[in-house]
Amino acid sequence: MSVTNRIKISKKEFEQHLIAKYAVNGATLEAYVHDERCWDDYGNEGFKRLTLYYQVDTPRWNRHCATWMAGEGWEFKQYDDNGQRLTDCCGCFSTYHDDELVCRACYQQVGVGQGDGAEEKEMV
Repeated sequence: MSVTNRIKISKKEFEQHLIAKYAVNGATLEAYVHDERCWDDYGNEGFKRLTLYYQVDTPRWNRHCATWMAGEGWEFKQYDDNGQRLTDCCGCFSTYHDDELVCRACYQQVGVGQGDGAEEKEMV
């Protein structure tokens, strides 16, 4: 999975951001806490606690939308049912407006590959 945006943020603020972003489309999010085993430089075992966020009513290859751990949150690229990449801002297709590629939902300028059909995910 490719990360689109990694930021330092509190867990509460990150969850508010995710709710504002995904609730617009009527999506439901589920959060799972996952303890991952790890070792430090001296061989001591420890655990990292991650909170994984999943969209409920989306295809399985697109469900894991974000993760938060230790004061940092990050989101992942989104794809439609056919594997075409969607915009990072709203998760929809883009269009050209005055020679700029923009999101069809919010009209924010987006980069090439976001919702324009130039980037696709191999379907398994």
